[in-house]
Amino acid sequence: MGAPLTGHTGRVWAVAFSLDGRLLATTGDDRTVRLWDPATHTPIGEPHTDHTGPVYSVAFSPDGHLLATASTDGTVRLWDPATHTPIGEPHTDHTDGVLSVAFSPDGHLLATASSDRTVRL
Repeated sequence: MGAPLTGHTGRVWAVAFSLDGRLLATTGDDRTVRLWDPATHTPIGEPHTDHTGPVYSVAFSPDGHLLATASTDGTVRLWDPATHTPIGEPHTDHTDGVLSVAFSPDGHLLATASSDRTVRL
């Protein structure tokens, strides 16, 4: 398996590869989203720290141009993995923690699931 990727200071909740396999995203209790180069096992840029609660889910869009993250802070955030910057304002449609995110195969929809007992598109 190889050496572990270290950097999170709490439990790691989610991992996702970009479709081309060049990026790995990880999320955790430490409220961070981290990008890694899986070929070299090294971090890419600084961790994203905009969430105010543990980050439970992460997904790359099929074209690799977006990264979506879901947090117990009730937000879904979109990121540009190439520039490591947030895109737009956080989505706050759920009334409780967001536990999962997934892109549709064509990348036109993002589904989110929350402990508020709803799924949103």
